[in-house]
Amino acid sequence: MLEFQPGTGTWGVGLVVAFDLPCQVQRVDVGGRFFGLLFRISCDGLTLNRRGPPLHRSFVDAAAAADFDLLGQVLPAGALWVKYDWAMVTSVDVARHLGLSQSTVSRALRGDPAVAPSTKERVLSGARELGYVPDAAARMMVTRRTHAVGIVVADLTSPIYPVIVESLQNRLLERGYRMVLIRDPDISPDPEAVDVLDRATVDGMIFVSAREGSAAVRRVLDRGTPVVLLSRDDVSVDVEAVLADDRGAGELVISHLQGLGHTRIGVLSTLRDRSNGRDREDGVRAAMERRGIPVREDWIQHLRLTHEDGVRAALEMLDRQDRPTALFCVTDAFAFAAMDAAAQLGISVPNELSIVGFDDSGPSRWAFVNLTTVHQPIAEMSYEAVDRLAGRIEGEPPSQARKPVFPVRLEIRGTTAPPPQAVLRPPLRSSV
Repeated sequence: MLEFQPGTGTWGVGLVVAFDLPCQVQRVDVGGRFFGLLFRISCDGLTLNRRGPPLHRSFVDAAAAADFDLLGQVLPAGALWVKYDWAMVTSVDVARHLGLSQSTVSRALRGDPAVAPSTKERVLSGARELGYVPDAAARMMVTRRTHAVGIVVADLTSPIYPVIVESLQNRLLERGYRMVLIRDPDISPDPEAVDVLDRATVDGMIFVSAREGSAAVRRVLDRGTPVVLLSRDDVSVDVEAVLADDRGAGELVISHLQGLGHTRIGVLSTLRDRSNGRDREDGVRAAMERRGIPVREDWIQHLRLTHEDGVRAALEMLDRQDRPTALFCVTDAFAFAAMDAAAQLGISVPNELSIVGFDDSGPSRWAFVNLTTVHQPIAEMSYEAVDRLAGRIEGEPPSQARKPVFPVRLEIRGTTAPPPQAVLRPPLRSSV
């Protein structure tokens, strides 16, 4: 009896042919460009067939010549390893074959309505001719890749995260990847949630939320999955990161506030294990110290990333006689919380309190918000993160600049103004 079994090797993939008794190989056929790669081995009147995904004709011929020179051999009882190297037809091959751009071919294969019907039909015809495999399951079998990328975020209720996720998804689609979204396991109720995204599920992961020393990042790296950090860093692990100039933003913020006359400046910051919030806070501290502006530790609050924590901290800082005239918030979400607290206390923004955020999120531009905030180029940073991760997945050598830093700018809007003449006033409500 002959039996085919799937096999894997150190390179390529292959089949194991098992024999109950010795037999002489009488015929070996390898063929089939349009309907898959067909293996047919006949031994002493017994014939087995097995079909695999479609390949280029040249690859089929090469496989036959290199790996199927079995005719006339007497095979002993036992098992024979038959190896062959898969070489998948890609959209690049289709584009080259048709003389079209790769982007046109990709859009046609995705069914983009902007592609002319005649062009789409030409692309589909060429893809069929070359044996292009668009099905995700078939492509995974051929390439041993899922063409999916895991995106780890902290909380989609933050106004900046949907913008980041949309930018990442747009670039992933352009690069031929799907997105799998998961909440940061370090803060979610299921600390092992990231473990479901193993190498059989995703080809790589982008952490948009990661604490320094994150156990989740370490677990993913330890199992060999490529990782890129976006808008945060972790010096405790060897990983690529795409960053904004968080420290440099402090100079922009303090220069603006001092120019308006502010010297009583408070900060709503993240917990210190969040590298982006920490760097933004440290940048402001350094800029104040350079200018001789006092840094009041009781005016610097370290918070969890929730609106409620932001409101509570702002209320405690503002509902006192000795209070700041300006607040720098390391996220727009904290700035909105500070505006909420000011409204509860009857403090006018910006006449009595100036507020600066960081992110330049969509709501910050709304007319009734009109927040002065630091802009970071989210789309460009997201594209860079995807391109770097795709490069690692596809075997490209890493860039020499493993942690590029993108410049930021201050968007001056309606929440900053000169400080009021009298900054000392009684508390506006009883202490909590």
